[in-house]
Amino acid sequence: MNEFPAWLLKLNRFEPSHFFLSLFLPRYIRRKSAGALPEGMEHLLNTVFFRDDIGNVDTNDDGKPDAFQLPFTNHWFDQRLLKLNAAINGIPVPEDKVYFKAGGKLYPSHRTAEIDFAPGEIVNCYFINTVLPDGIHFLSLHIVLEYVEAAIPPLPIVLRDGKADFAVLPPYAPSELPGRDLSVHFIPHVHYDAEWLQPHEVFKEIGGRNLYEMLRIMDRNEYYTFVIDQCAYLKAFKEEHPDAFYEICRYVKEGRIEPACGMYAEPDTNLPCGESLVRQAAAWQNFAIENFGAPSACGWLIDSFGQCAQLPQILSLAGVRYHVFFREGRKELPSEFLWEGLDGTRILTHWMPLAYSAAFPLVEDHGIAEKRLAAALATLADRATSSEIFCPHGNDHARPQSSAPKFIALWNDNHPSARARFSLPSKFFESLPKDDLKTIKGDFTGVFTGTYSSRIDLKILNRQAEVALMEAERIGMLLSNLMGEPSPSLDDAWELVMFNQFHDIICGCCTDEVARGAEERFRIAIVKAKGCTENALRTLADNIGTEGFRNPLLIFNPIPRERIELATAALYFPPLMKEFRIMDGDAEVPYQVIERRNYADGTVKSVVVAFCISVPALGYKVVEVCEGKPSDFAPLATCGENLIENEVLSVHFHPEAKFIDRIKDKRSGQEFLFFDACEMVLERDGGDLYETVGVGRPLRSRYMKFSFEAAESGPMRSAAVIRGAMRNTRIGQRITLTAGSPRLDIEMKVDFRDEGSRLRMRFPTLTRNSKVTYGVPFGAAERGGGEHAAVNWMDVNIGNRGFAVFNVGVPACAVEKDDVYITLIRGSDRILLHPGGRGGFCLGEHSMRLALFPHDGGWQQAHVPARAEEFLLPLRAVQIRKKQGSGFRVRGSGIKIQDSLLPQFFSLFSLMPQNLILSGYHKTRKDEKAQMIRFYESCGQETVGEIKFGGDVVESYKVNFLEEKIADADVHRAGEKLSLKTRPFEIANYIVKFIAFGDKKNEPQINTD
Repeated sequence: MNEFPAWLLKLNRFEPSHFFLSLFLPRYIRRKSAGALPEGMEHLLNTVFFRDDIGNVDTNDDGKPDAFQLPFTNHWFDQRLLKLNAAINGIPVPEDKVYFKAGGKLYPSHRTAEIDFAPGEIVNCYFINTVLPDGIHFLSLHIVLEYVEAAIPPLPIVLRDGKADFAVLPPYAPSELPGRDLSVHFIPHVHYDAEWLQPHEVFKEIGGRNLYEMLRIMDRNEYYTFVIDQCAYLKAFKEEHPDAFYEICRYVKEGRIEPACGMYAEPDTNLPCGESLVRQAAAWQNFAIENFGAPSACGWLIDSFGQCAQLPQILSLAGVRYHVFFREGRKELPSEFLWEGLDGTRILTHWMPLAYSAAFPLVEDHGIAEKRLAAALATLADRATSSEIFCPHGNDHARPQSSAPKFIALWNDNHPSARARFSLPSKFFESLPKDDLKTIKGDFTGVFTGTYSSRIDLKILNRQAEVALMEAERIGMLLSNLMGEPSPSLDDAWELVMFNQFHDIICGCCTDEVARGAEERFRIAIVKAKGCTENALRTLADNIGTEGFRNPLLIFNPIPRERIELATAALYFPPLMKEFRIMDGDAEVPYQVIERRNYADGTVKSVVVAFCISVPALGYKVVEVCEGKPSDFAPLATCGENLIENEVLSVHFHPEAKFIDRIKDKRSGQEFLFFDACEMVLERDGGDLYETVGVGRPLRSRYMKFSFEAAESGPMRSAAVIRGAMRNTRIGQRITLTAGSPRLDIEMKVDFRDEGSRLRMRFPTLTRNSKVTYGVPFGAAERGGGEHAAVNWMDVNIGNRGFAVFNVGVPACAVEKDDVYITLIRGSDRILLHPGGRGGFCLGEHSMRLALFPHDGGWQQAHVPARAEEFLLPLRAVQIRKKQGSGFRVRGSGIKIQDSLLPQFFSLFSLMPQNLILSGYHKTRKDEKAQMIRFYESCGQETVGEIKFGGDVVESYKVNFLEEKIADADVHRAGEKLSLKTRPFEIANYIVKFIAFGDKKNEPQINTD
């Protein structure tokens, strides 16, 4: 319970109310707040405040209480305390009555910045001439620190005989050490936030100071150890402080500093795609190899909001043997276990029961510090599987404590049964008994699920950037193989995206300033990737032989499967052309004009056309746009009154609210009786940027009147536009159905104007026996209730049929009773106790893409991951500038080489069957002539597959993410294809060297006729 009604605070101002309310209210508050306190709040209150010393005190030694005392310490940032405003029972405490005592000195409220406020320093706050009677009171605090501020809503405190404690917590009773001997691994570290409440420029400075302090402590104490992680701050530190970074490298070689794999920037692991997580892990490991001489042995994602189910495989393929994390959605975990990923890969894992600040800070009073550490060790030992205890000592940007070595020495003198030593994660795992450890499968999610929809534009931009980069790399590699030139590097663009995938940034639980910077970085990456793609397509188009073609048109397929799909193209014509046809060889291609502009004489100047075309796997073909009257093609996709249909589906809309009430599959004759699919739901949201809290009764579009406008009908596609308003928010949907396709594309335009609300789209399942499966990085996971992130797709299976919903950066899906909800937009201006800015409300215009895909059978039989990939990566079409030349003819796998121009039809390689999804295709770091092909099995099925190349394979072999050959992996030589086997959900990496077209251009002429 974070807030209390105003009437209660007013009532409690009257002294008789304190006692009577305290008889029943604390018990009621504890019952209501159980499980409802923000994650870590109890630990926070126990760590920051000295609960056994809160209450009325005598400051002038006259034997009578004359002030209320609130002792606390800094367990957090290395920063100054600038101001503290307090209110008791809703009445502000005058500033001139607030004093602070620290380091034996007394400071009035206006001089708090003079206090060092180092972690562990005890600061006593006195409210002079304020003595509280026994009973219940409500204490509010507004704290202004050097870099952040926090507003703590009314906390109920109960006084008995002048001693106070928090009513939301059970009575304070520190635990004692267990009766068995313990071996305590005391592990100092600092958790570095790339960005959060402040931008990188500020945090980089704090991080640099902390690293210097760490080095000073190490220089003075030969036993002190430390953990570092993430490229995001170490790369900057190396550039700005090369001498200090050299000292870090020296201590790494001595075994006193462990560089743990926090990846490039400790990412959220549920929102980025799998390829991004590979890049994150590989970026850190390559940084570690280049600077520290070896890859990291231990993963370190201690603050990421959940751990996706494929992390054991991702980390293992990056050379990581152990893993450490904190945030999880399961209860009663042991702190050590074998974590098994979707493919069966296991990794030795430690979960932090007391977060990453279990032993932080060590307060300056050694007696209190010993009690606190004993209590922490009692909790850690209760979850530990052996006497080896992992005890982290650090916090967010918290200054390393120089007092730690002295404290550990005194602790060991007083506690011989729980001896502590400075240690490192890998040393802990090496000491850990590994027999009889539990194996735990699946993921660890359910943490801060509101972040899946906070600042939704960041999620959309992230997915757009990932797709743009992967497409640019694929077309770049295609061009490189054809032209024999190196493909452009996109490493700097990937670094911008990886930085933005830091958990507090991509999750949207950051300030407006941070969000604006992230948006700019995403846009820079997208512009660069799209620029590389456009340049590659233009270069390709300019070098294709097109003799006899008047208006050639190039269509590129970025997926390594042959596709027969809709493509759109912008065409420009010289004057005097009245009509045109599209010819694929001797076959005429049906098309539909979407937009048309004419010259003054009525002849066509430019058009945007949609047409269906077959394009080879990861390759291209050229078709001809020639003058002539097109044939009359039947309108296969039509739009009528409250209806759109093609030869596959008939989609019916409600006559008033315009949601989908049923879909008929014309192939089987079956109907999906949705009744109200795509219904819009708007409700108040009382949560913050971390968690969503529905408030009040939701407003549903079923009670609103929306308009339906038939926008397109023709041989290629039909489209309807639905418009309406809910409260102050205006909603537009363009729903498109393509000829021959069972996929319904939904383009959303939302002008969001309802502050503190969330807008969701509802899909009824009509049965509680339905199975809901989510696309996750490199795999799929079946889930029950609650909100989860769907990477690209989620699927509802009802008996022998179902439907999938595809998304482009709109990941938040929740199952509630018989319904599935997708959160489109939500907003808040709060980051837990901190202000986030009005930009967090997400007011304004937003665009997003979704698709509805009804299917027979389960999601595996319907190849939902492959269909979602096609939605993400559509065919690309570009008009070719005329270039003279004889061109080529391609027959089978042979190429007739006649001159230096490129063929009119080419496939670089195909990957089959379709449950094998290409993830990454790029040049290798170690060999310019080698190429990395990374794909994964997407349906949980053991698979025999093949890669068929557009050239002869010289050599291919299986590797990990660091391009190291996997032991016992076969080396394939010679031939045009690579046969392979994959485990269910396996991520497979192959380095391939093959003679592609670019390598053949200078060889003697080959005739395959």
